[in-house]
Amino acid sequence: RLLRAFFGPQDEHEEKIVHALAEAIQRRLRLWRAEALWESRHLEQCLDSASALAVPDPDLTLQRAYLLMSAVVNQEGLFTLDRRLVTAIERLLRLLVRKRSQGRLDLRIFSHLRRRLDAEWADLERAEKDFEMWERLHEGGPEVDAVLKRWRKEWLPKPGAEEE
Repeated sequence: RLLRAFFGPQDEHEEKIVHALAEAIQRRLRLWRAEALWESRHLEQCLDSASALAVPDPDLTLQRAYLLMSAVVNQEGLFTLDRRLVTAIERLLRLLVRKRSQGRLDLRIFSHLRRRLDAEWADLERAEKDFEMWERLHEGGPEVDAVLKRWRKEWLPKPGAEEE
């Protein structure tokens, strides 16, 4: 109702665009409400799962810090869905603007930023994987030892290679 009054659709095609726009906005609002509920429950589970920390143990503090960060940072699915909804909203608004201006005007907001945001997201994912790898190397264990043994063969000079 509010979007209909805001844009004043002039024909059935514009009415469909405004209706689809309203649905996309409603889905996005529901997504964020669901995210807040999910994160609240996840935080509560993390905090309830551990006993009170009586002694300030650095290793246990680090473990708890990682656990808490995983609860607040794990939003990849949310941001993917949100980006799709924002893209759909922009596309619908672009349709309406182009229709009313007979193609003379165009709306470009996130469509220009999308490629740059995708590249930044990929960089962030690579950095996260690198961080996880360094953490696993630091922790050690038989799996890490096996990988390091294989890599050492490649790193160490071959016999007689020093003379060349």
